[in-house]
Amino acid sequence: MAAVKTLIGNVKGPQGEKGEKGDTGPAGSTGIRGSRWAEGTAITDTSTEGTIFPDTGITDALVGDMYLNTSTGNVYRCTESGAASAARWAHTGNLKGPTGERGASGEAGPKGDTGIRGSRIYQGTAVTGTSSTSEIFSGSGISDAMVDDVYINTADGNTYKCTVPGPAETARWAYTGCIRGAAGEAPEAADDMTVGFTASAERTNINTGEKMSTLMGKIKKWFADMTVAAFAQVISSNTDLMANTLPGYLVDALAVRQQFEAVNSNLDKLQNKSLNRVMAHINPVKINGYYYAYIPCPFANCYVITISQVTKCWFGADRKDVFEIMPAASFTTSSGFYIRTSDDEFSDAWIEVVLILN
Repeated sequence: MAAVKTLIGNVKGPQGEKGEKGDTGPAGSTGIRGSRWAEGTAITDTSTEGTIFPDTGITDALVGDMYLNTSTGNVYRCTESGAASAARWAHTGNLKGPTGERGASGEAGPKGDTGIRGSRIYQGTAVTGTSSTSEIFSGSGISDAMVDDVYINTADGNTYKCTVPGPAETARWAYTGCIRGAAGEAPEAADDMTVGFTASAERTNINTGEKMSTLMGKIKKWFADMTVAAFAQVISSNTDLMANTLPGYLVDALAVRQQFEAVNSNLDKLQNKSLNRVMAHINPVKINGYYYAYIPCPFANCYVITISQVTKCWFGADRKDVFEIMPAASFTTSSGFYIRTSDDEFSDAWIEVVLILN
């Protein structure tokens, strides 16, 4: 016979009130950090296989960390944790999209303020000396000198650079060099020159600008055709007159006189004319893209050189003629003149200057 169960009551009473808060439990262990991003250019390539890049500088990479190459836009994911020498990185994609179309031009900006003027070149004789320590020259007459302005002393060729800006009373100038080279060799005196020439084939008048050898050749032809009778000291008789005639020819006194006067007239044209060359070794100074050089004149005791008398300025083995002769009013002196060029080969050269002195 089966047992019979009968409910007689319940041991669970009604819910009690909330109890007091218990004490704080002990701290748990530190968890693993989450993934992080790094950036640079040490991780490269596009391999999807994990590769070690020992120069990343990352000492504690974890799986899931990300790296952005800031140069290429490529993105990499760490697939094996560790220091830079052990961690592995695989290429996952690129953040850089294709180049976009060029945008519309922006509106023009406002006009900028007026800039500071560039350096200037001054000239005169107020700034002097050869001290590399900057000095004040209150008599320069320059009211607004700026650093790097240049001053050329036209008397001695010395150049100076402004080191402290300001008016003449405060601006300072330091010696930087000299554009005047050493004096050239004096030309050989005309009395000591040896002239080689050959007599002309025909009698022709001499002309200005001809070479000395050509002039002397023409003169020799004239003398050769005049016969000795033209130079007789005294002709006092028929015997004297006929002493130096050629067989079959009678002396024509008028013709002799005319020929003699013609030669003298042409010889007079040679007076006060000379063709000269000046050879000078100079040390040019480069200022604002130009080489400046002073050409001394060895004829200073006899002539005053003017720019119109200078016909050529050559330098170098290939006789380059690239000079600009400075304005007479600015640079010509009684002992020489200034030239300038932008040719960089003109840094330390022999200069051949051809002059015609009137």
